[in-house]
Amino acid sequence: KRIYKTRRVEPAPPTIDGVLDDPAWQNAIWEGDFIQRQPYEGKPPSQQTAFKILYDDRNLYVAIRAHDTEPDRIERRLSRRDTIEGDSVGIDIDSYNDKRTGFEFDLTASGGKIDLILGNGETEWDTTWDPVWDGKVAHDEKGWTAEFRVPLSQLRFGPQDEQVWGLHAWRWIDRFQEEDQWQLIPRQNTGRMHQLGELHGIRGLPSPRRLELLPHVVGKASSFSISSPS
Repeated sequence: KRIYKTRRVEPAPPTIDGVLDDPAWQNAIWEGDFIQRQPYEGKPPSQQTAFKILYDDRNLYVAIRAHDTEPDRIERRLSRRDTIEGDSVGIDIDSYNDKRTGFEFDLTASGGKIDLILGNGETEWDTTWDPVWDGKVAHDEKGWTAEFRVPLSQLRFGPQDEQVWGLHAWRWIDRFQEEDQWQLIPRQNTGRMHQLGELHGIRGLPSPRRLELLPHVVGKASSFSISSPS
């Protein structure tokens, strides 16, 4: 089981614009060595992928670098929310570490957002879940990058001072029909959630809160009658 050790944000949170030039990212460690899941399970990937994770008392921050030796061939297709089109990257979090359910956040190379709740079966997921989170992408001569800010209020976790969460990161390269994974989950498996890697290093979070405020408008209507002149 692979382990990634995150760190607290210093000196300030990154700006979520897809460009990984914020000073905060200099304090995080790149993690890579992805493995193909398809089409050739267990083989090295055609392109390299790496990610970083930071956190503070309010958010989890994720940066993904999708290297590509042919950046002009990256598939950037516009799509609706919760529809994967073209090249994509994503991360799964089992914040209860119960190995039964998880939360997935994905970005396509065009900037499309996908979010879902995962179960253990290969076809067990729910895209009707629409949490509040931020994500942006950027492109350069090395490939493309994705940047995520996931509020901790959108996750479920226990009261422990030191958290251990299930962790999974993946990438889809459309032109090769290739999926690469940080922690390989074999296509023939007996339940994916217990095969995730682990996220360590989160400490001292305040007690989780589930309060969300949405803007609203209050209106008042009055009715009255008008008498016609006789």
